[in-house]
Amino acid sequence: MKRTKIVVMILLIMGLLTGCSDSKSEHVDLSNLTVDNIKMGSDINKIDFSKYTRSNKYSGDYRYKFDELLINTNKDKVSFIFTRLDEKGTEFKINSKGNIKTIRDVTNLLGSDFKDVSEDKKQSLRKRTYYDKMNNIKADFVYLDLDQSISWIEIYYA
Repeated sequence: MKRTKIVVMILLIMGLLTGCSDSKSEHVDLSNLTVDNIKMGSDINKIDFSKYTRSNKYSGDYRYKFDELLINTNKDKVSFIFTRLDEKGTEFKINSKGNIKTIRDVTNLLGSDFKDVSEDKKQSLRKRTYYDKMNNIKADFVYLDLDQSISWIEIYYA
């Protein structure tokens, strides 16, 4: 009888601890991240690149290289987007909301299901990564730890 009570108590405690666990992650939807209205999966043939300045200053095997952004494609669909927000050459939006300047702005719109790591300690840069499991999209936001301002963004298929 005593043994049964102990087993029941242990099971109840385990149930409470499991039920109260905060490890459930929320869904992060990255399908509506846009850079100048370009988003992942956009048809590359429908994008007007005339406002951008062609550039070779970036290394890497990117299909479209401009001072303002880098784009890669897979079967004529956008599969990678890079832009620098600190140079103010593009407009970045989350769910049609613009004027995003700090990592706090991003967190307010996308939530707290992210990984945050040091990107470059000497420059005080940190990287916050969000992962959209349903659409298989990742977004890296690199920001200055000092003032939380976003330096650049990379959006890509995971």
